[in-house]
Amino acid sequence: MAEVPQDDILHLGDAPAGGSVAGKLVLVPGALAPILTLDLPRRLRGHAREQVALRQVRDRLGLTPEQVELHPLPGGAEGPDGWSRALLADRAQLAEWRQSAGTRSHALLPDYLALPTSPDLWVCRLNGAGMVQVRMGVRDGFSAAPAPARAMLARALDRGDRPRALLRLGEAVPEIEALAAENDFPVIDKPEAAAGLGLSAPKQLGHGELGWDLRRDPRAARMRLRRRVLPWRWPLLAGAVAAALWAAAQVIAIDRLQTQTRTARDEALTLARTHFVPDGPVLDIRSQVSRALRQRREMAGRVASDVSVLDLMAVVAPVLDAAGAAPKDLRYTPKEGLGLQVGMPDFAALDRLVAALGAEDGLDVTLQRSQVADEQAGVLGDILVTASAGEGPQ
Repeated sequence: MAEVPQDDILHLGDAPAGGSVAGKLVLVPGALAPILTLDLPRRLRGHAREQVALRQVRDRLGLTPEQVELHPLPGGAEGPDGWSRALLADRAQLAEWRQSAGTRSHALLPDYLALPTSPDLWVCRLNGAGMVQVRMGVRDGFSAAPAPARAMLARALDRGDRPRALLRLGEAVPEIEALAAENDFPVIDKPEAAAGLGLSAPKQLGHGELGWDLRRDPRAARMRLRRRVLPWRWPLLAGAVAAALWAAAQVIAIDRLQTQTRTARDEALTLARTHFVPDGPVLDIRSQVSRALRQRREMAGRVASDVSVLDLMAVVAPVLDAAGAAPKDLRYTPKEGLGLQVGMPDFAALDRLVAALGAEDGLDVTLQRSQVADEQAGVLGDILVTASAGEGPQ
């Protein structure tokens, strides 16, 4: 759009009572409709992006969606569907502005968006109320008193948003021009002078500003769209959501199983390294552990076969005699060892006998069974005595 004649630009507060706003570009105080920069995920789109933006507004400013209305400013580096800046205004104030502007006006915009602008060029203008209107590129701007305006521009410079020139329209703004001098970028007072600095000519309303018309309520548009959705689409949407939830559940379950598998494998590797394969690489846990167990069984069998029953009895007999134990049955095999069934006055005496046998060097003693004797007083105990691996009765 070409530059708008000043006669077609109307500041809402300057409109006479009962005056017509038809065909006018209606401007409202920019201090009440600032542009807010948000940190939004790049891939988030549509309503979900707006919801995240509203949560950030609530967290940063303490304002709820019932209090404020958010108008996204699409385009720029985020692409046609992405945005990271939005106009923010009080919902009740917007309702008053919309009523005053009506439906026959050209558009309803913050006053700073009516300034001409171009990339790498800052533009400022001091209005009659002593407020400075500022454009900092296509999708940034504000209105404020001179001192806060300087502070906001200084903060932008600290962030690295440095222009190549400042275009001052109308009266001088000493605070801002002093900031430009301090940061060594020129101040021009005519739009035509931008070409001499290698900048494109600033355009008024030439960057899609009319598409940011505050008369349009984004939430109302979404509500109308929802009412037009055909009923059969809702089951389809529910099915899609269910499928997505099922897929997410499967992904979570698979990830959990993979985690458990890795944990079990690490534990098995630790046990194998500690007890069976202390040296060398562990390439096949199952086969290497089986081989180690087989070797230990063979070694234990050789030890048992090397120790005679007489050797075992030479160690066991003095202990039985000292405990007053009466052997009821003796059995011996090289594979299993020496089995004893002894009678004792009570279970405590039987436990002491087993402890005494276990205290002997070179013996492994196991109490296999204990029971009350059927034919006489006392208890019976079945004890298995074997030679320790790598040792024997001395």
